[in-house]
Amino acid sequence: MATVTTNKTMTMLTNITEADRDVIAILVLKGRLGIAIRMGRTDGAALASARRLAEKYNWPGGMKTMKQAERFVLACHEAWKTED
Repeated sequence: MATVTTNKTMTMLTNITEADRDVIAILVLKGRLGIAIRMGRTDGAALASARRLAEKYNWPGGMKTMKQAERFVLACHEAWKTED
């Protein structure tokens, strides 16, 4: 589990596992993809990151569009919410 360290000016996570990094990445992607889709824009960096995570977790099918990436991110988020 990640350890939270704080001082007067910042909060820092330490001892982060790979699973913790993936959860944080999914949450960030959820926001970035959602905003980009609603604004009618393409966020190439977020799309590339979603593709890497989809490959890592063996997501079936391809991922070419922002909507497909958003579906993947939302499915991951729902899966993690039900695990808790």
